[in-house]
Amino acid sequence: MAGLRNNGDDSHEMTRLTVRSLMSALVQTISPETSVNAAQSALSRYGHSGLCVVNDAGHLVGIVSRRDVDIAQRHGLGDLPVKGWMSEEIVSISPERAIAHIHDLMTAYDVGQSPIQLGPTLGETPCLPPPTAETLHQTLKNRLSEIWPALMLIATVAEEKGWSLYLVGGAVRDLLLEFVPDFEGGPQALTDIDLVVEGASSGAGVALAEVLQAKYPQVSVQIYGQFQTAALVWPVPQAVSSAGVSSAVQFDIATARTEFYPYPAANPEVEASAIQQDLYRRDFAINAIAIRLNQGLEGSPIGHLLDLFDGWIDLQRRQVRVLHSNSFIEDPTRIFRAVRFATRLEFSIEGQTERFIRTAISSGVYARMQAIAAKTPALQSRLKSELKYLLQANGWESSLREIDRLGALACLDSKLQPSPAIWRQLRRLDRWLVRFATSPADKKMAQNRQPDVKRTGLVLAVSQTRWLILLELLLLQLPSKAAVRVASNLDLGAASLRRLENIHSWEAHLLEHLPQAKQPSQVYSLLAGYEPVELLLMGDRHPHTLGPQIWQYIVQLSQVTPLMDGATLKRLGLRPGPQFRTILTKVHQLTLDGELTTLQAAENYVLTHYAPS
Repeated sequence: MAGLRNNGDDSHEMTRLTVRSLMSALVQTISPETSVNAAQSALSRYGHSGLCVVNDAGHLVGIVSRRDVDIAQRHGLGDLPVKGWMSEEIVSISPERAIAHIHDLMTAYDVGQSPIQLGPTLGETPCLPPPTAETLHQTLKNRLSEIWPALMLIATVAEEKGWSLYLVGGAVRDLLLEFVPDFEGGPQALTDIDLVVEGASSGAGVALAEVLQAKYPQVSVQIYGQFQTAALVWPVPQAVSSAGVSSAVQFDIATARTEFYPYPAANPEVEASAIQQDLYRRDFAINAIAIRLNQGLEGSPIGHLLDLFDGWIDLQRRQVRVLHSNSFIEDPTRIFRAVRFATRLEFSIEGQTERFIRTAISSGVYARMQAIAAKTPALQSRLKSELKYLLQANGWESSLREIDRLGALACLDSKLQPSPAIWRQLRRLDRWLVRFATSPADKKMAQNRQPDVKRTGLVLAVSQTRWLILLELLLLQLPSKAAVRVASNLDLGAASLRRLENIHSWEAHLLEHLPQAKQPSQVYSLLAGYEPVELLLMGDRHPHTLGPQIWQYIVQLSQVTPLMDGATLKRLGLRPGPQFRTILTKVHQLTLDGELTTLQAAENYVLTHYAPS
């Protein structure tokens, strides 16, 4: 086995030299079970940027880089074996290939060394070429016709400053999916308009937003100095709005930057860099793609595709592949993002990426994070957002099952392992929520925002917090203290904490008394004090004991309109006082039990039993 080191040589010699002329025949190797600390010692001793990993039979099984070893040590994982950090997708190179080709291959796959061996290589797997700059330019212009003038204004201002402007991330990924053969998802909505400006200034993105606001006063700008980003809200004229009314579009503008995580789950420390480093810091190859939006000084046209890590190939392979082995150590929310993208796009999680996920989970780093949750508010906020995205999507069950399969629910609590009964509860609750969301009467009440909580609470829960109800049901499999701790870490709110803390005692009370309730009024009396979400959770968790009567209350008893109110009693000659509540409660009980069915019957009852003094 021989090795080639990437020394960054961009001279004309690269066009003539072959790999054989530069390769080294003496290669230092380690075993998969070698500790991270031992690998670091070997790297320091021999001055290598990476090490080949071979098994007991002497076969090459991976490569581990100095950068990954350094990060693992910094996070206190030096005693673990390097097999959790090594790259198993080995980019092997033929000794007869030109150095220029190897330089591009190393850049695309982020390797500083590569083994030299015969046979086809990962980097040479046949795939369709990406669309041309001209095609992407025209497609973008057509797909973003409403906001294209605004985009070009931003691009022009950037060009006047000598800065390069790129569309990056999700919008580029979803645009390229149009060109993937046999992709069945159809055209994806380009809703994430994320722009990156590459300039000499460390705050180029913020400066660009400020220049635009000064030039166009109608533009609203919010600056986030810590991360060198700005949110720009651009009014869309009524003439070009798809809805025919005035609207606005938000662009997120950031300075091209690199980042550093001082410890797991921390907010990254950032500094300005080139667009290549900005793409390098991202999570998955399919998100690390950019399209140029203005003319480059080096001649790059509008629509030029910058794809350093073969995201276009991953789109064709229909896979989610992480860029760095330590990504899930530094930020566990990336596990949830990987699953969310895979579910939404009907992709698979690439094999090595899954192994990196499992290594991060088994390392124990997440248990340490939970112990210091109060010190990692940034992580908890990101985790909450990812859970919300995942659970409010139509494919939430597929995503949640994949997260469970990966063992990633340990990011919340190590004992969070849904049983078959829990999955049945989740599906049943979702069906109930969908039923209320699709009721025309409930939809109308939700739109009108009527103040009657009992009548509108369910549809509001579906339209605003469906994800939260499903998450609470999932957490309820834990003991109360553990569930409350997780909810508190995620900042789910006082109402969630109240439900998670008390629902077991509420259920015990109802399980004792509700079976004894024979009359509808007795059922009503026991359940009327609970909020709709509380009732849904309890009914779903006890479908055969509490469920039928809770369902009766929700769909029938709680919808019965009282036959009279205080004004009616005054009209009948009764003097206002504490007895009003007693009378109205009794009349409503008789109404629920079917003994009073009309206002006249209710008035006769009151006059008979509560004659005016």
